[in-house]
Amino acid sequence: MVQGSGVRSQGSAQNVSPRPVLSTRYSVRSLALAVVVVVFGCGSEAFAQSNTRDRSASTGNEVVMIGKPVRKTLTLTTTQPARIESLQRTPIHSKLAAYVAEVLVDYGDRVKKDQPLVKLKAPEIDAEVNQKQALREQARAEYAQALAGAKAAEAAVITARSKVAQAEAATARVQADIDRWQSEFTRIQQLAASGSVNRQLVDETQQKYRSAEASLKEALATIDAAKATEAQAQAESNRATADVDAAKARMRVAEANVAQAEAMQSYLTITAPFDGVVTDRKVDPGHFVQPASSASSPLLAVTQADKMRVFVAVPEMEAAQVDVGDAVSVEIQSLGGAEVTGKVTRTGFALDPGSRALQTIIDLDNRDGRLRPGLYATAKIILAERPGAITLPTAAVARQDKEAHCYRLINGKAAKTPIQLGIKVGDDWEVISGVSESDDVILNKASALKDGQPVEVLKPQAKK
Repeated sequence: MVQGSGVRSQGSAQNVSPRPVLSTRYSVRSLALAVVVVVFGCGSEAFAQSNTRDRSASTGNEVVMIGKPVRKTLTLTTTQPARIESLQRTPIHSKLAAYVAEVLVDYGDRVKKDQPLVKLKAPEIDAEVNQKQALREQARAEYAQALAGAKAAEAAVITARSKVAQAEAATARVQADIDRWQSEFTRIQQLAASGSVNRQLVDETQQKYRSAEASLKEALATIDAAKATEAQAQAESNRATADVDAAKARMRVAEANVAQAEAMQSYLTITAPFDGVVTDRKVDPGHFVQPASSASSPLLAVTQADKMRVFVAVPEMEAAQVDVGDAVSVEIQSLGGAEVTGKVTRTGFALDPGSRALQTIIDLDNRDGRLRPGLYATAKIILAERPGAITLPTAAVARQDKEAHCYRLINGKAAKTPIQLGIKVGDDWEVISGVSESDDVILNKASALKDGQPVEVLKPQAKK
């Protein structure tokens, strides 16, 4: 069962049949007519009550009024004060200690995202950037030199390997000579033993065989020397590769130092964080500004102007009925009572511990620039709407704890009828179930009647 709070909630009850919408500004004639109707209505009600008391005294039965439940459109609303703020507002501070060279904007200027606002001057930062850039170029040159050295070392390794292969080939050739002269020496010895050749030829062959053996030792020594040279070249190549890695690391460090210095230099130009309007300026050329701190004032303030945010504090008794998407009408008194419509965009979900109110937010389009931050307004939020609801007046409903009932007229007696209530708007209750439009319902004295009690129906007065 949903019920609105009594003081701040407002609602409207409308019949299903369409009615013309009346302006909130009445003419003098309309206001006078309304006063007459109210006075006449109050007089009629007082007369009816007096007549009821007289009838009750004469008959001993409760005199009641009978009617049918009325189908209406009930609209439950809450009207609360509101304040209008910008969707975003950023105070602009300096990151560095520097002198102000130029102020490029002023109050009310519209700016674009990343547009320069203030230019600062700090020669030491510019000098540091130049130094870091020079060190970066030096590191790049050392890296290129290390790469060239690595390539030369790799070429030396290739040369050493070719010399090893050449020495091994020469050793194979010498080994072939040894085998040939060994075979020749054996053959000549056999011929000398048989007397076919003289001893001198044997000695000559033996000498050539020994010469070939000496050449083999020399070739083997050459292989060892070539392999040692190859190992040395390989070590030089590994060192050159390590030098390349070190040079590359130094180059990355130099580039990082340049990036850091250039980042600090970029803070010398203060830019807009988003599209907006300059709403504050407290700096002029020549001022010495310090880095942002809790005690320092912002140099500028930029406010987003194309969208505004309305803040409404909805009381605790109505907070549970506020939903995202609820329709809202915002009236701005300073704009001659102009109304802007929107919807609840979001809520704070939790109630404020101090005020026991729910922070409710409505985002409004402001591309025409009509709304300004800081304006006060009145927000009317539609909490619930029941088109074509069956309704009973408050006097026809009796409530006890969480249950409710009304009385129908059956055979001249009051018949207690449990009902389920919905929202309450003004003097009308929404009846969800329990009665229909065809029932005869006692419209007054519900809290004083008892089930089965005889009643007398007050007949309407004849019109004269």
